[in-house]
Amino acid sequence: MTDHYRVLGLDKGASQDDIAIAFEELLAARRSKRQKTSDLHAALAVIGDPTLRRAYDLACFGKAASDTIVQAAVQARELVPDVSVQELVHETWQLTLKAVMLTSGATARVANITAVLSRKLHDAAGRRLALDLADD
Repeated sequence: MTDHYRVLGLDKGASQDDIAIAFEELLAARRSKRQKTSDLHAALAVIGDPTLRRAYDLACFGKAASDTIVQAAVQARELVPDVSVQELVHETWQLTLKAVMLTSGATARVANITAVLSRKLHDAAGRRLALDLADD
C-alpha cells in the first residue's frame, strides 16, 4: 500500500496546511524537472480530504494491526498448538484488502475528478488567453 504521507514527505500528524504546502512545493519542483506528478495528486486526493484521510489512516492501522497479530500468532504457536496461523493470516489479510479496496476506489475516483477539472481549467485558461491576446 502506498504511503501517501511519505510521498509528500510528511508525518501522520501533519495539518491540512502542511499537506497543501508540501504538495505545492513538490509539484513545482517536479514540474520544473518535467517529472511525473500523479503520485503527488493521488496523495493529496487521499490525505488532503479529511474523510478519505481517516479511511486511509484506518486502512494503515489495519495493516499494522494485521502484521502484529501475525507475529503474535507465530510466537504463540509454541504456547498454544491449536492456533491456526494460516487462518489468522487469511482473515487479517482479507480485512486489510477490504480497507485497501475502499480507500483505493475512492482515491481513483477523486484522482479522476481532479484530472477532469484540471483539463477543464487548462482549456478555459487557454481560451481566455487567446481572447486576451486577440483584444490586444
